[in-house]
Amino acid sequence: MNKKLDCILLLDDNRTTNIFHQKVITIAECAKITLDFSDGKNALEYLHTHDDFLPDLLFIDINMPTMNAWEFLAEFEDLMEQRNECPTVILLSTTLNDEDRLRAKGVSYIKDIMTKPLSTKSINAVMQEFFPVN
Repeated sequence: MNKKLDCILLLDDNRTTNIFHQKVITIAECAKITLDFSDGKNALEYLHTHDDFLPDLLFIDINMPTMNAWEFLAEFEDLMEQRNECPTVILLSTTLNDEDRLRAKGVSYIKDIMTKPLSTKSINAVMQEFFPVN
């Protein structure tokens, strides 16, 4: 049995991927709500206007055209500092490269880089590792 998080945020420029990942999260029953965005700027706008919380877990596609994961995270860090919260971040990609892995290792709140698509098995593994039931 997984712990149920208050909120998971999905950020991927591919709308179909977000819909699929929402379904996987619903099947895994691991979040009360799931927010999805196809653009980092829209996600940041939403988070700035809802200043009472940050998601517990973020799944972020690394390669997006308007604002990639690294650009998003540079601005997201300001929100974390302002709210004194540090959610768990998992980066996603269809192709993993060594440069992204190395860069992610230098960021404490990035807990993993995973290949897309997510599955119930991969979601359950994330939940067990980073949000264990006490």
